[in-house]
Amino acid sequence: MRIKSQRDFWSGLMFVVVGIIFAVGATNYSMGTSARPGAGYFPLLLSIIMAILGAIVLFKSLTIESP
Repeated sequence: MRIKSQRDFWSGLMFVVVGIIFAVGATNYSMGTSARPGAGYFPLLLSIIMAILGAIVLFKSLTIESP
């Protein structure tokens, strides 16, 4: 598989890694419920969203456009 865009590849990889690290770190706090969120609720959701967006950028940097 060829990398189409080096910059998108490395930024996507960075977002995935940072998102996973923060998601693991956010599990040390209490989650609570969606009605009464705890201290770790927002950081966990934000880091999951960041990792997903990084995975999308990473995937798009690896796909080859067809003519």
